[in-house]
Amino acid sequence: MAIGIAAVLVILAVVFFVRQAGGEQRLYPDYTFNFSPLKTSAEVKQDVFVPVDTVWKKFTDISNYHLWFPWIKKIRVTHEDVNRWVLKHATDRYQPEVGRYFHVQPFFGAPYTKCRYIGIEQNKSLVLEMRFFPFCKELVTFTLTSYSNCVELSYKLKSSGLLSPISAFMFSWRGKSVLHNLVGFIPPVQEVEITTNGETKTPEIIMDDSFVVALVAKAMSDGDDILNKLTEKKTRGKAKSALFKAKRKGETPQVTAEAAAAVEQFLSGGQAAPAVTEAPATPAGGNDVETLVQNALETGNMEPINNISDKILRGKAKSALVKAKRKKG
Repeated sequence: MAIGIAAVLVILAVVFFVRQAGGEQRLYPDYTFNFSPLKTSAEVKQDVFVPVDTVWKKFTDISNYHLWFPWIKKIRVTHEDVNRWVLKHATDRYQPEVGRYFHVQPFFGAPYTKCRYIGIEQNKSLVLEMRFFPFCKELVTFTLTSYSNCVELSYKLKSSGLLSPISAFMFSWRGKSVLHNLVGFIPPVQEVEITTNGETKTPEIIMDDSFVVALVAKAMSDGDDILNKLTEKKTRGKAKSALFKAKRKGETPQVTAEAAAAVEQFLSGGQAAPAVTEAPATPAGGNDVETLVQNALETGNMEPINNISDKILRGKAKSALVKAKRKKG
């Protein structure tokens, strides 16, 4: 019975692969596939026009695998050197090392399967032993080849054994899109504007809500310290609050390529424009409050104080005005 079911699955996988490969081959000119009953291998290549360091960070950032890697719904890691549960399973603290394990869930409700890193060469290659399904093991190799104007990405899959046709089915279904997904997730390099004096002008960074979300996602992978680079207290507080909520949920927020590029620019020392927030109608400094109170005493005009958008500051100004009137009376 089991042999019959396995034979049917093999036939269905081969038929599906032949139809998919034959219908989409022109869309993947850098795509090769070799199939036999007990061995499957496939490879797809794609160019990306960003620095190799940027690509390498995405390959080694395990917290974002679920955003671009097919058949990874969730990732679970374990840090044996900590006791707190939040830190024990934090993906942002995970550093890839040869022989180190992690677990993936291919879809909601599926059991977690054990995977591990078996080869790491910085900015050149990354080799993983993946188990997307309990009885199916694949050797996945990512290779980066740097050229003067681009980086060539290669995704190679190898599988052997009785269930290797499952790899053929999976790769024909969504595996060819893994690099396409990754390239779409990598923020593009922003073009630099040249001024009339021949100097480069760095694009301004708008710290809106999408920027905060992208910064939180970056903090979950690179550490909380990057939030301290925000000098604007309100934006920094908003980012820290969002980071706390994201860690409590255990999910990395999804970000747009534009916001991710703005975060990279900000962290590299790029110019940041003021945060897009509602500006107060009047200055918020303590000396300005004293000036408003003094003017209200002299002219009797309460309108400038009433126009203060900050409720706490407006209350302080009114309280100071009442005290000043009492002293004057």
